[in-house]
Parts: sequence; C-alpha cells; structure tokens
Amino acid sequence: AYKDALTGAGNRLAFECDIADKFKQSDQEAFRLIIMDINNLKAINDKFGHLAGDEVIKACHAAMSTAVDANGICYRTGGDEFACIISNTDPVEYRHITDTIKFKLTEAEADLPYHLELAVGSDVYRPDQTASLNAFIHHVDQLMYAEKKIMKQDLRDQDKTAACMPSGLSPAAHEL
Repeated sequence: AYKDALTGAGNRLAFECDIADKFKQSDQEAFRLIIMDINNLKAINDKFGHLAGDEVIKACHAAMSTAVDANGICYRTGGDEFACIISNTDPVEYRHITDTIKFKLTEAEADLPYHLELAVGSDVYRPDQTASLNAFIHHVDQLMYAEKKIMKQDLRDQDKTAACMPSGLSPAAHEL
C-alpha cells in the first residue's frame, strides 16, 4: 500500500505519512524537500507509447535515488511527479544532488530519441520559520512550477530563434 508498482519507490501515501511524521516529531529538525516533475512526459507517451513513458519514469526515479542515496528518500507522488525528503540541508549537498540527477539523466538519454528533463523545486523546512506543513509543501510545489514555466518559455524562445535561422543552422551555429 506504500510502494509504487512501477518504480518500487514510496508512493504518495508513504510520502504524506513520512513527511507528517517528520513534521510532528517533538525535536523537529530542518530538512530539505525536493519536488520534481518530468517535462514532456505526455508528448513522449503520445509519440513513443506508454511503455517508453514508463521507462522515462523509471529512469528519472533511478537518477533521483542514486543522487539522494543515503541522505534521504524519494517517492513517486503522481504520474510524473516525485518528491524527496533529504536530511542534509546544506546547499552544496543540494547542488551535488541536482547535478548528479542531471548527469544520470544525460547518461540515460544517450540511447533515447528524446530528451529527459525535470523541473525542480526545493527549499529547507525550518521548524521556527514555517507556519504549517501544507504551506511548506505548497511553497516548494510553486517553486517547481515556476521553474517549469521558465523552462517552457526558454524552449519557446529557442523555437522562435530557430525559426528565424537559415535552414539547417542552429541558433548557436548562426552566432559563429
């Protein structure tokens, strides 16, 4: 009842129970919450089929689990959504985790006909600074959606630039 069948990760119920337990502990310690959403999963499902989409989900979870390792736990909280609770709140460690995820996704996509990309939101929960658990989760979720919006806008800007380029040239090649 607490495991995602596709990835073997904890599911949404496990996430909600675990984060509520962390929040309720009398000796509440700071922790980092990372919320991630796979970009363009619907397009991958539509073009390559749901088995390909399942492989994307598994690859993303594997990248997250490898990156987080012993510092925390990752959950699949929805179709293309994940959350990780990390005990280490150090920003350098967080950067290492996100860099490792990106590296692992780049490795995984080497043999794939599509790009693997995650929108990520993260913040540190501090018991003395956060009003409620729900407010904190919502805040981190909004950070992820803000990044997703920026990523989509960047992609649209790249598409507009590419449309103005002579045939066969990428924007980078045109700048040379």
